[in-house]
Amino acid sequence: NVNSCFYHQEIDTNVFSQSIVPDKKQISSFVIGLPDEEVFFKYKEALNEFTFTAYASKYAPFISTIKELSDKISECDYVLNHKPRADGFGHILYSSAFVGRPLLINFNDYRDKLGGELLIDGVTAIDISSRTTAQNVELIRKSNPKQMGLNIAKRVRELVDYETEAQNIKNFLSNLS
Repeated sequence: NVNSCFYHQEIDTNVFSQSIVPDKKQISSFVIGLPDEEVFFKYKEALNEFTFTAYASKYAPFISTIKELSDKISECDYVLNHKPRADGFGHILYSSAFVGRPLLINFNDYRDKLGGELLIDGVTAIDISSRTTAQNVELIRKSNPKQMGLNIAKRVRELVDYETEAQNIKNFLSNLS
């Protein structure tokens, strides 16, 4: 019998609040250091009707506050979150979900990890690992980021209840012997 208790990383939902996808043809990455530049630039070249920005990397200005991060997520149609060897807690995934931004993501990076619970291919995100780049480009062009944004915002609110999780931790701690 293992003593453990589960809790989602807390995201300030007053700052990361849902908004409608702006239809700006903007795809942004917020992965620190852009660990797989090849994927970013491959999609940037293939989806040249979109503006691509790689925040938290040498290719864009540094984001210095949580409010600024929320604003930058709100400005895009999709969040590209390609993060090989991800820890799986998914701060950017959950922040993007609370804002209502669909993800372009390698589902394998989050398989059997916490962030994976948000990912439904074609509904809340596009799994860039399950198809060719050309197939993904067509899917991105045909998809409806506004609807996907509504879907992921609904999903995160179904999955994350900080009040209940806090009470579970209190109960867990009171039962330790």
